[in-house]
Amino acid sequence: MILAIDIGNSTVGAYAFDVEKNEVVESTKMPTEKFWSISEYMLLLDDTNLEHYHYDAAIISSVVPALTEVLAEAVRRLIKGMNPIIIKSQSTSMLKLCVDEPEKVGTDRIVDATWAAAKYPLPAVTVDMGTATTINVIDEDKNFLGGMIAPGVVTSFRALVNNAAQLSEVPLVAPKNLIGKNTHGCMQSGAVVGAAAMVDGMVSRIEKQLGKRVTLLMTGGLAGVVEGLVEHEHVYDPDMLVRGMGLMCQALK
Repeated sequence: MILAIDIGNSTVGAYAFDVEKNEVVESTKMPTEKFWSISEYMLLLDDTNLEHYHYDAAIISSVVPALTEVLAEAVRRLIKGMNPIIIKSQSTSMLKLCVDEPEKVGTDRIVDATWAAAKYPLPAVTVDMGTATTINVIDEDKNFLGGMIAPGVVTSFRALVNNAAQLSEVPLVAPKNLIGKNTHGCMQSGAVVGAAAMVDGMVSRIEKQLGKRVTLLMTGGLAGVVEGLVEHEHVYDPDMLVRGMGLMCQALK
C-alpha cells in the first residue's frame, strides 16, 4: 500500500493505493489553499481513514510548489518515519522528455505520460481535464514530445459567466441537443460538446503530424462528463494519475 498525494491547482487529492491490485482503496479531496499551514492540512488528513492503513511508501505529485513541502511535512508527521518521494522532471527513467525545458514540465503531465508509455500501445496521447486541460504526446520510442495546455472546462466556463452580464452558471452536463434551443442549452453545448470537439480536433491534428494513429487516454475531473461525446476511440480512466504515481513509486523507492 502506498499513500499518494496529488497537489493540483484546485484540489489536493490523497489516496490509499493498493499497488498489487492497482486500485484506490480510500481517497479524500480538499481545497488547494496556498496559505494553509502544515497543521491545517494535517487536521484535514486526520479526519479521514487514510492514516489507518499500513504504507510501504508515500509519493507526492505537485503543480503548486508552495505546497509541496507543506504536504510532505504533513505526511511525515502523520505517518512517523515516512519520508515521501517527491516527483520531479528527472524522476522517471521510463520516459525521455524531448522538450525545450524539461524541468518546467508539470509533474502531473509526467505521471500521466509515464503510465501511458508503460501500459498502452504507442504512440499515445493523454488528456487530463482539470483546472487546465493538458494534452501529452508520447511516441513509440517512449519520448515525451510535448503537447498542449488549454483552459480547463470549468476554468473557461467561469470566465465566460464572470465576463458576460446576461449569462449565469448552469450544470456542466452533456446537453440533450447539440444545437441549443435556449441559453441554458447553448451554454452546455458550447462548454461540454466544445471540449469534446477540441479533444477530437487536437487528436486528429496530432495523428496527421505523426502520420500514425494514437492510443487516446482520458482522465481528470471533467473527463467523465466530456468523454462520452469524444468521437475518437479512447480509454477513460479516472484513476490514471494515481496509477501512474503508484508505478513511479515502485520504480523510485
